[in-house]
Amino acid sequence: SLRYGAITGTDGKTTVTTLLYEMLKRKSDSARFAGNIGIPLSEVVLEAEGEPADIALELSNFQLMGTETFRPEVCTVTNLAPDHLDYMDSLESYYESKMKIYENCREEDWFIRNTDDPEIMKYATNIPCRIIDFSLTRECDLCRHDGKVWLLGQELFDEKDLKLAGDFNLGNAMMAAAMAFRLGVTPDDIQEVIRTFPGVEHRIEFVAEHNGVRIYNDTKATNTHAACAALSAFPERVILLAGGKDKHISFDDLKRYDSVVKQCYSFGETRDRFGDVFTHQTSVDTMEEAVDLALGLAEPGDTILLSPACSSFDQFANYEERGRVFKDLIRSRLQ
Repeated sequence: SLRYGAITGTDGKTTVTTLLYEMLKRKSDSARFAGNIGIPLSEVVLEAEGEPADIALELSNFQLMGTETFRPEVCTVTNLAPDHLDYMDSLESYYESKMKIYENCREEDWFIRNTDDPEIMKYATNIPCRIIDFSLTRECDLCRHDGKVWLLGQELFDEKDLKLAGDFNLGNAMMAAAMAFRLGVTPDDIQEVIRTFPGVEHRIEFVAEHNGVRIYNDTKATNTHAACAALSAFPERVILLAGGKDKHISFDDLKRYDSVVKQCYSFGETRDRFGDVFTHQTSVDTMEEAVDLALGLAEPGDTILLSPACSSFDQFANYEERGRVFKDLIRSRLQ
């Protein structure tokens, strides 16, 4: 029989799905991931040939709209924010389509409800299964207390073991851990994955720690909205590497993180555009120069963050190449 842990929502789906898959892999060789993450579920079912398998399943609202009998043992909606409105009739129908995820659940199944999200609290109604309430800010079924994450009185993991930066990623890890626990993964195996998981490649991906300096690759931040999300993950002392192709968009969004940015080294076509944004800013030609200056400046407790806020096409083939070059530069310098 196939057992599903199903994830939908606007942001964080891929991180939760990938983490859940890594945890399920510890339990058995028959763990799979499928859905919106890039492998059709039908292909995975065919491969399983009727054998039991645990499946971490990422679902878009488009996929959910076509479901009639689908039943996950544990599911969640990570959060709700406006998206895909070019296709959906209205925000309301977009949000409602996400709630099909628990429609066929039975009372022993779990729906992890993000109580911090007002839209989920509004739209998640008539839930036929057990509700596990989740919050980052208050005590409930799945919550944090004294630096640890708890599920129904069971300690799941220690917050400080998580390499992923930011509260939103802690929330993603909490959801994945609770889903894994419901599907039979032990707390020890959950903790091992939490300690070793570097993040989804190129999205605030943990690269290295050297002399008390943590280094992250967020090359996927090709606009200011994504770069703001990355900067919001760190309370202070970020040495930011930014810049790239000039799409003539405003960088004013980033100004609110001026107090977080210890120094910005900007490169590429937009290198001089960051002078108006950050108090402490230096323009250079290439990312390589920026990396060397950042490593020279960094002190214990600092974070070096590549979060370009621009696309890569001035100096790289794509954002993935930019991320790989960044990681290679860091590793060659730290040898």
